[in-house]
Amino acid sequence: MSEPRRSKVRKLLGRDARLWKVAKASYSAGLRLNRRLVLATTWKSKRDLLALQSGGLQVQLGGGDRGIAGMLNIDARMTRAADMVADCSRLGRFDDSSLTMIFSNAFFEHLYRQQQLPLLQDCFRTLKPGGLLLFLGIPDFESVCREYLAANSGTIADYSRLEWAYRYTHGDPEQFPEWWSKQLHKSLFDSDELAALARSAGFAAVMVFRYWYPGETWPVNLGLCAGSSVSEAVVRQLLERFGEYVDVTTVDVIPSVGKS
Repeated sequence: MSEPRRSKVRKLLGRDARLWKVAKASYSAGLRLNRRLVLATTWKSKRDLLALQSGGLQVQLGGGDRGIAGMLNIDARMTRAADMVADCSRLGRFDDSSLTMIFSNAFFEHLYRQQQLPLLQDCFRTLKPGGLLLFLGIPDFESVCREYLAANSGTIADYSRLEWAYRYTHGDPEQFPEWWSKQLHKSLFDSDELAALARSAGFAAVMVFRYWYPGETWPVNLGLCAGSSVSEAVVRQLLERFGEYVDVTTVDVIPSVGKS
């Protein structure tokens, strides 16, 4: 709403602050509904357009306000970056062997345990031969415990060691009170758990790695890459695209994980 129009509305509503809040909330709700209707009719067009590009149809799950160019950005909320509003725990709207990449960052740990394997099975179903799944930002419980114990006392970054551990294990949901249950981390993961889930979903090749988030100095993040064929060279090259999420120089592939 432009400022002149806002001033006129304020004048019409007079000094009744409560009435102004109701009017403002109604206007905002109307904008959200309008955008939801627009997205419901435009996401298929973007899907079809991306499918024709050289890189094929790539999707991002649960990106929030951080959209990625060249991908269909999907979120459960109507965020600024969302091209499609949908439940990210299933990929029922996508055909078999229709995707070339499925990406997420700091998303998988927010799913309930009973949602994790079905999503990975959906990823396996919808990926083309040679397509890749890349999940980043999954807290590594083993490394969190190691860093917590190594700190012994005092602080880690700007937090007490216990507060720091809570942020990684639980997601610090109190920072989003209106979104508390969604922000909460529903599971704990280590490299073996991630690899076992991916194998159970049907992936022939699985690679799990630890890394630092840019600007941090502790390797408490796990990444999962899976497909019909995965090599360390391919993973490292792929991660160059996602430098805002990964300090590529710190990537440490866990060699024994993912092998049957």
